[in-house]
Amino acid sequence: MSKKTRKAQVVICGYDAHSQSLNYLLLQTNQKRGEFWQNVTGKVDAGETYEEGALREVIEETNLNPQYIVHFIDLKLSHNFIDERNRDVHEKAYLLLVDRVFDVKIDPHEHMNHRWERNLEHFVVKHEGNFEALVKAENLLREEYT
Repeated sequence: MSKKTRKAQVVICGYDAHSQSLNYLLLQTNQKRGEFWQNVTGKVDAGETYEEGALREVIEETNLNPQYIVHFIDLKLSHNFIDERNRDVHEKAYLLLVDRVFDVKIDPHEHMNHRWERNLEHFVVKHEGNFEALVKAENLLREEYT
């Protein structure tokens, strides 16, 4: 039996002082990767915990300044699937709450666009696991902050 590839996905939620609302960061993969919208996702490297890999991926994919981090929450949500490279994957999901809607700098080798969304009601992501993590994060924040 092959060893599972470890991945992490992170729902990033930032506080927008102008609109006084919480906004979710979504990234659009580049043409080579399919042009779909998703949360930050990435492989957890050997020697890293899921949490360490998740935070590293956030910084690499968004250029987040770690000083903006308010809370890092394990959503207690995981998925097993076969990825596009035919790898057996175990992925864990997290919520990262930051104190601002920050200036995102995406890596064009992976993504072509990003957007901060206040209302996820009509926003479509490709993978069910991303949708499930967004819903769980949104419900958790609604309970905590309303």
